[in-house]
Amino acid sequence: MFLNESKMDLHEQLHAAIKVKRVIDSCKTLDQLNNARQYLNLFFQRFSQPSNLKSSFRTVKADQSTIKLYNNLFNIWEKKVAQLPENSKY
Repeated sequence: MFLNESKMDLHEQLHAAIKVKRVIDSCKTLDQLNNARQYLNLFFQRFSQPSNLKSSFRTVKADQSTIKLYNNLFNIWEKKVAQLPENSKY
């Protein structure tokens, strides 16, 4: 991969992470948050690649920036779920 492509991927990754955060922040119900979680998982799939490990599970490999962004976004998602009022969780 050329250096410019690497910078382009990082820029695309950061732009996508910002979108995921906006989606999570805008959620008002558990159903919306469940959909945001699917969007978060799509983010991870987009910036990871299947690994060659033989396993009955689907395994992927990702670079450190993808892993760090995913973990940070997942923490934001978890906090948002915890902050939902009880009546909006059902």
